[in-house]
Amino acid sequence: MLVGPGHFARAIHLPNLKALSKKVVVQAVVGGTGGSARQTAEKIGAPVASTDYGDVILNEDVDAVLIATRHNLHRHQCIAAAEAGKHIFVEKPLGLTVDECIEVLQAVEKAQVLCTIGFNRRFSSLSMSLRDSLSNVTGPKQIIYRVNAGRLPQDHWLLDPEVGGGRLIGEGCHFFDFMSWILNSDPVSVIAQSTGDSSDDVSVVIKYNDGSVGTLIYTDLGSVEFSKERIEIYAGGGIGVLDDFLSLSLHRLPGKSRKLRIADKGHLALLDNFLSAIRGDKALSVNALDGLNATLCAQASTRIAVF
Repeated sequence: MLVGPGHFARAIHLPNLKALSKKVVVQAVVGGTGGSARQTAEKIGAPVASTDYGDVILNEDVDAVLIATRHNLHRHQCIAAAEAGKHIFVEKPLGLTVDECIEVLQAVEKAQVLCTIGFNRRFSSLSMSLRDSLSNVTGPKQIIYRVNAGRLPQDHWLLDPEVGGGRLIGEGCHFFDFMSWILNSDPVSVIAQSTGDSSDDVSVVIKYNDGSVGTLIYTDLGSVEFSKERIEIYAGGGIGVLDDFLSLSLHRLPGKSRKLRIADKGHLALLDNFLSAIRGDKALSVNALDGLNATLCAQASTRIAVF
């Protein structure tokens, strides 16, 4: 079941669901309006289109739910899905606060269902190559993750703390998760500073339990003509640079540098992992605890950065 057939779901999830049609059949689409639900259901071939999430989640033909709604709805929809015994794919963030994430984690564990988060950047082919390259490098590492985020209109829903949670909660969790994953280490402390009274332009320094240090530079002061994301990792006398998920440069690190013609952010591979985990073919690579940890870093950064 697809919930929240907005622009992102139509642009990313619909093509990927079609590409994985041998593993999944979409039984229902739930939207904020009947029109959006019907249009999307027709495109994907789903027999049910509805605006009533509480009703459709009880459909016995539904085994799993893909939640792509606005962020303030994630907690409630995830808990309802878990209580109905459905596996969950929820777009980031898992919740607007750490407490919300804990509620979801508890519901998922109680129901013994799978829950994955839309942390797709882990699944980029270049990301996995970089992680493989670092796997045999011992000792602490330094990572710099620069996000040239661009500005949003002041009335954008993501900036509403009650709906989107703000940019660090709503998008920053991607980058906190990626740094923990690529370092294979858990965060132990967070220090953040902003240039003003907004967390749209912030630098966050995170210390990890293996001694590594990660720095997130998230800014809306740059130009959209420049790449959005650049990751630099310094480790064991070598350097790895991942630029906008289009190119990977390895200097004195194992593996090969390479470039792609089209950016690979890992959306398809993430969905495939979720579906394969439901079938018992693979282990789930991202879980609710990962979602909690990312929101923990984001929430801590927001509290420190705005003063």
